[in-house]
Amino acid sequence: MTHEEYVQSINKEQSLIRRLFKSRRDISTEIEKITKDYYKDIIGKFFYISPENINDGFYFIYDIGSCSSYASDDKVEIQLHVRQYGTTTNAFVNVVGVDIMEKTLYFSPSTDMKSKIEPLIVSEEEALKPLKDYCNRLIDNFKKKS
Repeated sequence: MTHEEYVQSINKEQSLIRRLFKSRRDISTEIEKITKDYYKDIIGKFFYISPENINDGFYFIYDIGSCSSYASDDKVEIQLHVRQYGTTTNAFVNVVGVDIMEKTLYFSPSTDMKSKIEPLIVSEEEALKPLKDYCNRLIDNFKKKS
């Protein structure tokens, strides 16, 4: 094999790899579209996880995505992007800050997260009431005289 033949062989294989990557990208894009379409009715919703759970509180679903472009695997993961709020307190009494935390919850497409979340959905008013109360307490604590 000459060097020119070697280079042609490498170029031929690179072309095949590029076509495979493009196909993989197209498949990942389609999986993303299917996922967003299926879960579109819970995006923008609030849900509540009960106090028995270690991460209890109100969650806001602000986006959903998928990951399916692993180099050596055909695995697909669904990513539920949520926000949760909490407070920072001074000696567990006075609210001195409000925290907004973002989390990504990962699950398999075979897990029916929609049917698990739908019974937990609450109204925006119910979900934001404690946050508004925290903000009012924060303002009161800020204006408090020593």
